[in-house]
Amino acid sequence: MKKAIKLPRNKAMMITLTVVMLAAALLAVWFFASPVLEQQRRAEHQAALLESITTGDGTITVNDRYAAEEVDFYDDGPQAPAVEMIAFLPEIPLTVEAAEEQPQESGGNVITGIGVLTIERIDAVLPVAEGVSSAQLKVALGHVPQTAAIGDTGNAVIAGHRSYEYGQFLNRLGEVELNDIILYQPKDGEEMRFIVDEILEIVPGDQVAFEQPEDNAQITLYTCTPIRTATHRLLVRASRII
Repeated sequence: MKKAIKLPRNKAMMITLTVVMLAAALLAVWFFASPVLEQQRRAEHQAALLESITTGDGTITVNDRYAAEEVDFYDDGPQAPAVEMIAFLPEIPLTVEAAEEQPQESGGNVITGIGVLTIERIDAVLPVAEGVSSAQLKVALGHVPQTAAIGDTGNAVIAGHRSYEYGQFLNRLGEVELNDIILYQPKDGEEMRFIVDEILEIVPGDQVAFEQPEDNAQITLYTCTPIRTATHRLLVRASRII
């Protein structure tokens, strides 16, 4: 009968320490890689939505796990955008819960794109979805459905995240200047041109973001500012010229 081999105490401790350190290293790599992988997935979904708006039916399906995940690389401020929009638009008949609901298919949320917004100044070509639910804003900008239709008389509010990743979503919106041109290509229709005529910062909930002009077709891009602290909201307003 063979006797069990006993390792010297110091050697056993070294092996245990090595295993613990290896596990810690693997855990650190996972924590680092996870946000990077999530950003990559969101970029892939955004590209797919742009392609669908341009050449397909304008919709993509995003799995439920992805849609429900909370991420820390966006500026959301003290409230999620959908909640904030509903809370400060008194004429909206919907509840917060209704605003957050998304059409679903088996296995995921359906994101419906309605057009593409292009801001040459900041090299942005972004899909625009109808609605401002969390799932939609992880993939696209969102048109607040209770505001004017984009291109119609009134103020069409378009909300978007300000990603920590340079060049993502409305990350560079602060670089836009007066008289810059913003293009909007609806999925079915002719391209529209808007010229930036107002840039301002407001506190969350300020009604000025949703004022509706009676004789002008304008868009208001709406995001958080400053990046990471997100104590205020940055508005870039542009009036339709064509």
